[in-house]
Amino acid sequence: MVNTWEVQFKELCPSIQQAVDELNQSSSVRAKYLTDKWLLINLDDERDILNLYQDRTHTIVLTKEIAVSNLLPAILSVLTKMGGICTGPNQ
Repeated sequence: MVNTWEVQFKELCPSIQQAVDELNQSSSVRAKYLTDKWLLINLDDERDILNLYQDRTHTIVLTKEIAVSNLLPAILSVLTKMGGICTGPNQ
């Protein structure tokens, strides 16, 4: 089953690269974003992968098959600190 989270921003979304840079600087999770595949990968556990893309100017969408992850709560925390409001399975 695929779970989906949306992070809404009142203003324009930060770039995904900004969010990944902030994630790498502010948490113990090291991640890499593959722009051409919309994949965010945990460099310490390459099975920990999620889809991450911007949908319109105010929304970033994350999808993941299995919710158990170190990467998912870390990136959701970063996006929330950047002003986003999360809706989805783990609000």
